Amino acid sequence: MENQTAVLQSRKIATNLLKDYGRILKRNEVNVLNSFLNRSFDSRKWSKITERQCIKILNIARDVNHRKAKSRKKCA
Repeated sequence: MENQTAVLQSRKIATNLLKDYGRILKRNEVNVLNSFLNRSFDSRKWSKITERQCIKILNIARDVNHRKAKSRKKCA
């Protein structure tokens, strides 16, 4: 049950990152996010998603937040 929750949260984060911050994402981050989303929407691959893959999505989100904060700091 925990894995399902982690996958759903990571799916939501990945979708929002691509939608809202696509222009500040690096190419490899976009590839990882798209790959994860494709796996999370495929019912056969859903059960094979590991916690490590979910953590990778969270790390990308953290990095994007750091980049946003840096850009705000430069503007101010």
